[in-house]
Amino acid sequence: MSKNIVTLGCSWAWGMGCKALSIPISNNKIKKVTREEMRVSALLSKQINGEDYHQYDINLALPGGSNDRSLRILSEWLIDKPNGDNFVFVALTQPARHEIWWDDMGRWLNPQVGTQYDNIHAKILKKYNKDYYKHFHNNTQDYERIVRIIQQIIALCEYHEVEYFITDAICNLRFFELNGFVSNKGPHWWTEKQEKYNSRVKPRTDWIKEKEHSDFLNQMEAFDWDNDKHHKYTIDTLNRIVSDNPRVYLDTTWDQIIGGANLSMIDDKYGADLSLLPDGWNGMRDENELIGDELYAEGDLGHPSQQGNEKIFKHFRNYLRKNKLI
Repeated sequence: MSKNIVTLGCSWAWGMGCKALSIPISNNKIKKVTREEMRVSALLSKQINGEDYHQYDINLALPGGSNDRSLRILSEWLIDKPNGDNFVFVALTQPARHEIWWDDMGRWLNPQVGTQYDNIHAKILKKYNKDYYKHFHNNTQDYERIVRIIQQIIALCEYHEVEYFITDAICNLRFFELNGFVSNKGPHWWTEKQEKYNSRVKPRTDWIKEKEHSDFLNQMEAFDWDNDKHHKYTIDTLNRIVSDNPRVYLDTTWDQIIGGANLSMIDDKYGADLSLLPDGWNGMRDENELIGDELYAEGDLGHPSQQGNEKIFKHFRNYLRKNKLI
């Protein structure tokens, strides 16, 4: 039976990096291959649906998209989902990305991507980003928000009786466990005995102590905020989600599957320590080393090429087969 492949994510899931190709075939004919044929979602649809895969590749990803957007688009799509079998394919993107409603423009937008706006709106966004990252952001809250989003995606899909597969494109959840969250030893990164939290973790201070919430607050006061046990609770929550659920696959990332070039780019941005890597992950790579790497798009080390998309697909195909999900 045919199955809609409903894909959510950022430019990686959208297929950026796949450039149109002209492939010689018999009798001097040329076949043009487009991004819509080369991206991971199309290859997965072809694996499941055969030659009619195009009509079942429902790719709702967007360049610059956030995990917040993926959750919103999924919830909207599920309301009017088409009849038949559906397979939700999620590629988690950078944790700091989020979306806001801009009433002046009457739309949702990713405030970090300002190139699509005129000078007036770009100026407003620049000020918003400056204030947001100075006063209202830290890595711990990003991590906790991603865990909540994963829970919500699972709940939505299971409520609507839709199959799903959640992966990590460039979110790097395992990496962030090591850098600013908890130390890690061994393959079961979310269950290991946690050593002292990195000094970058900040205690939770967002609980409003009002009398009507006294029972809840008394429970929260049981946490030792100096040791950030609330964050440990979040990690334990992720463990309960992931440990017995093969539909949530966070052991590696799309980027790591093809070499890990993008991990090198977040060192300065997040103040991360690239010496703290999950087992088997690639860390810092010299930019000159990546030039000519066929797994990344030519002139664009931030996205996978056609070959890169094929390698990512084959990795997931093997995993899905092994766990009898396709």
